[in-house]
Amino acid sequence: MISSYPKIKTNLFFINLAFGVFFLIAFLITGASLRLESWVTEFLKNKWLIILVYFAGFSIIYFVVSFPFRFYEGYKLEHRFDLSNQSLVQWLKDDLKSAILNFILFSVFILLLFLLIDRLPSIWWLVMGIVWFMITVVLSRVAARIILPLFFKYYPLEEGELRDKLIALGGKAGLDIPDIYKIELSSKTKKPNALVIGWGKARKLMLSDTLLEEFSIPEVMSVTAHEMGHYKHRDFWKLLVVGSVLSLGGFYWLYVFLKFLDRLILPSWDIVYTAGIIPLFLLLLGIFFIIVLPIQNFFSRAIESQADRFSLDVTKDPDSFIQTMEKLARMNLSETDPARWKKVLLFDHPSIVERVRMAEEFK
Repeated sequence: MISSYPKIKTNLFFINLAFGVFFLIAFLITGASLRLESWVTEFLKNKWLIILVYFAGFSIIYFVVSFPFRFYEGYKLEHRFDLSNQSLVQWLKDDLKSAILNFILFSVFILLLFLLIDRLPSIWWLVMGIVWFMITVVLSRVAARIILPLFFKYYPLEEGELRDKLIALGGKAGLDIPDIYKIELSSKTKKPNALVIGWGKARKLMLSDTLLEEFSIPEVMSVTAHEMGHYKHRDFWKLLVVGSVLSLGGFYWLYVFLKFLDRLILPSWDIVYTAGIIPLFLLLLGIFFIIVLPIQNFFSRAIESQADRFSLDVTKDPDSFIQTMEKLARMNLSETDPARWKKVLLFDHPSIVERVRMAEEFK
């Protein structure tokens, strides 16, 4: 079972990807997009309301037709491998909440995109990149207070030996560590995890209850030191900058491609302003981000490897680090030594084999 889970997840990645591309192309070439736009314009005349209502209709259609894929991967597969603690009702609620949040976020994105194309036709891609960077910064700041509580409960880690050792570990690393919280991942999954969320005074270090209950104190310290490494190296900002540069590239790719289509196919640039072009926007941006995914993953793996090294330097406990990696792989049913193509394309962390090898060389 352990070997088949990651294989299924990999297959589902490509199935979902192919379905998404197929859906967008089919929605365009069958005329469904223009029919939906025509239907909306029968009731509305304001351009911005037409765009918003069209996108709502488009999102509902995609939510419905993609449900079997989400249901199998998010619910059936996780239960099949005994990784989920969610009931069907709980999963359905989370799926709906995620869809609503995504709709709100992408509605802002779509409206902003049309507004900038309308007002700044020559440099909209540059302004869009800058504004989207600012929006991402704000969202990252408020994520722990507004978004995370919609899905998980969390509270300060209780006083005791573990908390004292973690604070001392932060002092040893020269860090004024952020607030340490225990997050109830067990309400949904058996998988352990830890993360740093937010930035500035809103930054929080989250340790899952599944981690705290199954791992020894030295193992938890190894994981926490890794997260402290991200804090120490300001990895949030590094990843944000890389993501923003890639997003800027995506917006420019969209600008160039639409200009190209305008000259060859479209009768006038004005058609870009209509709601029916939204699936083409999403298709072109999706293709771009698939192409640059290996670049983003390469940078992420380098950052994660640096955080692993920081953990080893601070804890001086490679044996606990190795035990932690092996236990994480076992509990998450992770693929420990993926093929090179899979690592390049899909992995944003070093493989378990690479992480264990680093610890062994540290001894």
